[in-house]
Amino acid sequence: MLSRKCPSAFGFEGDPLKDLPIQPGQQSVPVYDCHVLVSGPDQKGLLTGVVSNLPEIKATASNERDLLRKITDDFKARVVKYTSENQEIPWQENQKPEPGQQQRWIPVHL
Repeated sequence: MLSRKCPSAFGFEGDPLKDLPIQPGQQSVPVYDCHVLVSGPDQKGLLTGVVSNLPEIKATASNERDLLRKITDDFKARVVKYTSENQEIPWQENQKPEPGQQQRWIPVHL
């Protein structure tokens, strides 16, 4: 059996490198692409975000971090609801950002 050695810089000289076991039949965690178009700030200082591939999801916030957290929470809740009710998710084609918009890609794990 071959073994690899950890670099001495980590203090493990001579210890075999341990691999994580992969069990046959393990289920993978579903990951969905959440494509967000962010615009603003508006006159009140708020950013607006809409999920371009599931445009029913929109949010506003005073900073991008809070905006993306709100969007991610809502995205996850809706995808879970659709899948738990065996409904088809109404995906739409990703939209390109308009002038003044920025795009963000968020991988969402259920």
